[in-house]
Amino acid sequence: MRPIIGIIGSNDKMCTKKMYDFALELGDNLLSEGYRIITGGKGGVMEAVCSGGMNSQSYFEGSIIGVLPEDEKFGIVNLV
Repeated sequence: MRPIIGIIGSNDKMCTKKMYDFALELGDNLLSEGYRIITGGKGGVMEAVCSGGMNSQSYFEGSIIGVLPEDEKFGIVNLV
């Protein structure tokens, strides 16, 4: 079983382009190195790490797990 790495970070309003780009690369690299990702399901860093992971050659269904902070589905990215 692949180890799981948890990623949290700034939301849409506080996430800079530099942070977003870093998280995109991080998501791709983590999956490429044999990890799974668990993260929030909203925007910003958490969206970017999901997007980067989904673009990885190593992506498979279930390799990214989204944990949502509330019951409300408003604002959830469609990547988790």
